[in-house]
Amino acid sequence: MKNHQNSFSLTLLRPLSVAAIAMLVSPIAQAELSDFSDATLWTPHISGFGPSIQNVAGGFKVNMPADSHGIYPSIDFNAGYESTFALHGDFTIDVDYTLTTWPVGNGMRLGIEIAPWFVSVRASQVWLNSNPGDEGYVFASGGMNGVVPTTDLAGTLRLARSGSTLGGYFRSGQNWVSIGSGQVDTSDFTVQLVAWSDDRFFTGQTVELGFSNPTISAEAFVLVPEPSVAALSMFIAAALLLLQPPAHAQRSRPLFPS
Repeated sequence: MKNHQNSFSLTLLRPLSVAAIAMLVSPIAQAELSDFSDATLWTPHISGFGPSIQNVAGGFKVNMPADSHGIYPSIDFNAGYESTFALHGDFTIDVDYTLTTWPVGNGMRLGIEIAPWFVSVRASQVWLNSNPGDEGYVFASGGMNGVVPTTDLAGTLRLARSGSTLGGYFRSGQNWVSIGSGQVDTSDFTVQLVAWSDDRFFTGQTVELGFSNPTISAEAFVLVPEPSVAALSMFIAAALLLLQPPAHAQRSRPLFPS
């Protein structure tokens, strides 16, 4: 296994920001991305009562028992992985999914999400939806941007950004079919592969599904610093900003007269 912790080079991506003190990671091979036990690449996230994750060759499985529910005060429950790296610039994220146990109208969703660093709220996503009477592929970015009905029990999802345009797709044969597109900012985003629901929509039926074969390309892979490192970078950035003289300042005499 390649040690990504030792393959960084320091770079300034955006001056005077949290991302200013970040580290570029060398491109990550698909075989490595598929190893969800690699803590240098992926961090597991489980919330609520019931959900569980099982790592398997090439991916992971999610089990949602029939009695899954949120834990007060939250009504949400989910299970999946978030990347320890962020994607810089244009990117494409593909992942295969398999619905092993998927009762119609079960209320679950699974898909690809992207989120800003240190923010748990989803930013944009493409997912497979199973609300009662509403089975379909969905894309959302600042609002519901597209829905395509489906009865697929296996397939491949894609989330891709070009400039400030983000698009959601699913594979049909050898072709990619657009679900929808929308605008998104050009920040660096982490990747989340997750299955989720909440107490309003989950219909109390056991669900089993799997993610496998993630493929990710980007202009750059960026190591997400630990919160303590991010705090330090923000402090340094603020200090540098305070040391900069105002643009309009007129220096009629030496700064440090002799």
